[in-house]
Amino acid sequence: MLDILEKLPVAVRDGRVLMMLPQRDENIVLSTRNIPTAKVQHVSSINVIELLKHDCVIMPVKTVRWIELVFGEGLSAEEATRKIAEEIEAAETTSVGDEVAEEAESLTEETAEETSIADEQVTASHEEEDNDQASASAESPTGEIAEETSVADEQITASHEEEDNDQASASTDK
Repeated sequence: MLDILEKLPVAVRDGRVLMMLPQRDENIVLSTRNIPTAKVQHVSSINVIELLKHDCVIMPVKTVRWIELVFGEGLSAEEATRKIAEEIEAAETTSVGDEVAEEAESLTEETAEETSIADEQVTASHEEEDNDQASASAESPTGEIAEETSVADEQITASHEEEDNDQASASTDK
């Protein structure tokens, strides 16, 4: 409380300060009762005499909203208090909803990162398997058989070409 009062301009700091609150806050009441120049009052007891007796009036935004509702819109003190409580509850619900949305977004980003890492690991694993299979086939007897089969196919093709050439030359000789 003293920190708040020390932040006031010098001319006001030495004067009387009135704090208007929208609801009773026991911590503020207890902290100001030892400060002779400070007084705490509920906004529903606002009056011109109290305002004029003090050099400075400190009000939270909720107190200003209460004054607007009562003196500006003509609501009763109870209606204004109820409406402010509803606005506070709606704001808290919205902020909780925003926090839940932010947390869900954060979890989605974390899941996306984990999925990306998992995909990279799977890709790397598949590449390793492909490399292992390629090196295994190059060293395996199956690879040697494939090479021998290829050589044999070339020899067969060459012999068929020779036969075809022989038959062609025999046909021309006749």
